[in-house]
Amino acid sequence: MEGSISEMNIKSCSLHSVVVYKDRAEVKRNVSVFLKAGETELKLTGLSKSVDSDSIRVEGCGNATIVDVIYEMSEEKSSDAEQKNEEFQSLERELEEKEKELSFIKYRHTLIERQKGMLKEIAEHVTSEKKSDSDKVDVHFQSNLSPVSIKGVMIFMRRYEDKMADLDERLFHLNSHEKKMEAEIGVLKEKSSQLMAKSGTGKETVRSVRIVLKAAEDSDVIIIVSYVINNASWSPLYDARVFTKDKTMKLHYYGLIKQSTGEDWDNASISLSTAQPDIGGSPPSLEVHHIGFERARFVTRGKSRGVSLGMTAMSLSSASSRVPRNRRQAPDIHEYGEPHKDLFSGSAPRRSAPLEVDESKVATGQLYNASFTIPRTASIPSDNTEHKVTVAIIDLEPDFSYTSVPRLSSSTFLQAAVKNSSEYALLGGPANIFLDNNFLSKSTIPSTSPNEEFTTSLGVDDSIRIIVQPMNIVRGTAGRISKNNHLMYRFVYIVKNTQANVAKVKVLEQIPLSSDDKLKVVVHDPELKKPNINVPFSHGHCVLNDDNNIEWHCTIPPDTSVELSLVYSIDFPPNDMVTGLPNC
Repeated sequence: MEGSISEMNIKSCSLHSVVVYKDRAEVKRNVSVFLKAGETELKLTGLSKSVDSDSIRVEGCGNATIVDVIYEMSEEKSSDAEQKNEEFQSLERELEEKEKELSFIKYRHTLIERQKGMLKEIAEHVTSEKKSDSDKVDVHFQSNLSPVSIKGVMIFMRRYEDKMADLDERLFHLNSHEKKMEAEIGVLKEKSSQLMAKSGTGKETVRSVRIVLKAAEDSDVIIIVSYVINNASWSPLYDARVFTKDKTMKLHYYGLIKQSTGEDWDNASISLSTAQPDIGGSPPSLEVHHIGFERARFVTRGKSRGVSLGMTAMSLSSASSRVPRNRRQAPDIHEYGEPHKDLFSGSAPRRSAPLEVDESKVATGQLYNASFTIPRTASIPSDNTEHKVTVAIIDLEPDFSYTSVPRLSSSTFLQAAVKNSSEYALLGGPANIFLDNNFLSKSTIPSTSPNEEFTTSLGVDDSIRIIVQPMNIVRGTAGRISKNNHLMYRFVYIVKNTQANVAKVKVLEQIPLSSDDKLKVVVHDPELKKPNINVPFSHGHCVLNDDNNIEWHCTIPPDTSVELSLVYSIDFPPNDMVTGLPNC
């Protein structure tokens, strides 16, 4: 029996699913077809140029056999070539009219400039006392506007000013019109060039895939065609809504999807993934990872072609028919099982049925290989514009604290330490911060795995006030013999909690760090002997951190003020100049 041929545009086939990766997407489409007994050739046209031809695979359900899968590219007459030609001619006519109008504007510009020149010559003659036969002024002007007649000169000057003002105004409008016309001509020329480039020879490249199927009897089958397509990406975005009264945070987790693949995804079941799709069917090779001592800077280091650990390969050849290049025959022929019971495939062994999972659940537990299923279908057009989809809304319990650096800013900044108690991996990305439903600021959410903690800044909070008292310096000498210069510094900060809740506040201040044994810095209050050792005081503790800065960690009751003081001395020889001393 002679085989039948069926043709359809792949973009008209319903979407099975779309998985969006960081720089591409995997698209699956359902193709429902009725097969008559014998051999049938199904041609799917309209493949986007962004499709990776090596990634195309075919699978499905039904009582039939995949005989061959072939990817083809051909040059065909453009369906809109005639329309583009008419559009091009219309642009050319419009461009010609605009250029004629521009030429007329320039001609009028030249005439007005000549009129101004003639007026200037007449004015120079009228206001000059010199008379000669060579004057080129009309006799009428000489008799009525003689330089001897002051009245006549004044009348002429008024007329001259009015006429010059009128000419200047006309020139101004002409110049504006000329610039506008030149801009319009530039736009038309650009459109014409683009249209000419698109039209080319009047032909376009058509990409298609031919699937040869064989059925023992008439039957309906469903084919799933999948392919990886470039020019698609996604990134995370968060809305962090903080409620100070309840001490809670609602984290709205979004995905911003952008694609210019050449095909629209209408009502698609979308998943977002951070994995890197692997088009090949074999696992990558892991080479030896050598380490050793660095010998010299001029030695060239060899580059290893290692593979990042923790990345799960997304093989696209499993249970699929990969497309042979250049009409290459698929090596094997596999038959369907019972109708609508098993997946059929053109090359690899059958897969077991996938496990059912809840919508919008994290499919993989690793932060750098996470995937999410969007609960609702979404439509993402090919417009290279970001479209927002909701991944999840997560309830979190933040631990609020405040940080102040009085030396650099008089503001106090609210921060939230949050444990990611959800099962979602949070990818690093920008966040809009809302405090009690009021937009506060923009911040970032760091990459955080489930059960990990992260800290995010929530902006300035005026409910914690820092009062900086004037710095006190006492100058003197130290030592009986050397008489070194001795400077005693005292800083006082008053921290006031105006809230109705207990507040945790961290205040930081610098302590000078000496770079010379002759320059000594001694901290007297509080008694900080060594770094990273807590020194308690009435409302918390203080510590000297690794940057030689003091940190006061205070727990302040409601409507309470706490005084923090720092006293240190600096000693140095009398004849030495010291840089970096704190100023008054």
